Amino acid sequence: MQLASISFLCRKDQDNLEHILWNCDYGQIPWKWIGGIFAFKNPESFEDIMNACNRKSYVVQEIWYIAAFNVIVDIWFRRNKVYFENVTPNISAAKKKISRIIKDCEIRIKGDIFNSTYDLQILKIFNLSCRKVKNFRIIDCFFYLPEPDCTLLCRDGASKGRPGNSGYGFIARNNEGNFLAAECGGLGVSTNYVAEIMGTINALEWVVKNLKDKVIITFDSKDAISAFSKNKLPWFIWNRWIHICSKLSAIHFNHVYRQINVSAAFFAKKGVNLAKGQVMKFNERPSNMKRMEFPDITYYRFV
Repeated sequence: MQLASISFLCRKDQDNLEHILWNCDYGQIPWKWIGGIFAFKNPESFEDIMNACNRKSYVVQEIWYIAAFNVIVDIWFRRNKVYFENVTPNISAAKKKISRIIKDCEIRIKGDIFNSTYDLQILKIFNLSCRKVKNFRIIDCFFYLPEPDCTLLCRDGASKGRPGNSGYGFIARNNEGNFLAAECGGLGVSTNYVAEIMGTINALEWVVKNLKDKVIITFDSKDAISAFSKNKLPWFIWNRWIHICSKLSAIHFNHVYRQINVSAAFFAKKGVNLAKGQVMKFNERPSNMKRMEFPDITYYRFV
């Protein structure tokens, strides 16, 4: 039996892709350097790289992607230099090379920056010219309850990755805002779009099962609303959709912002952590559910 070779960079562990990119002592040095600039933790996977800058400006996201993926390339190339040419890795040369590549890609970097010291400092470190500042606009959001003979369904889908582990969640409320029921479920590996579609189907099937006739269902995804409104749905839920339509006299789709869809998001996030096909049902509000939307309160969205 042939044993796996020892890492050529750190001489400590097996020389495999997982170790070289994320765990090798040498690799930790450029990750710590670039992570220190962006104030990010050292990534342990490609998913960590993609998720690290979700809340940053478009310019910072682009710079981070350029930097991070060139760190990966540099680590791998320097491992090959050690293996094939017995060249000792030079971390200073690696940092200069990555910085130069980021500077060379400046013309391709588009988008706006936030008016923050953080964004300006990153531009300065890599000697990049200043960019247009994104102006924020505040939108007032309001939550509305349904008419007395109608049920309100707030639903959401979530996915850890594109694709990744996915789940759905929904909450049913009456015209007084009372908690009627809620459900969350695991969908296995899928996209966020599929999670949105499946969340809607499962929510509407709950309506049919519980003999509710009229329903308002809220979406924070315009793509999902368009799919149902135009009957352009995936084939694997088509029969279920036809059955739902035959049982309900009225379905009203309503687009809302995420700021007034937090209840559904709470259950969707629970669904992400469930196994495929696993379902949790709630007959009363969970004790750890701290937030619910209510009318007569102004919510704010910053865009």
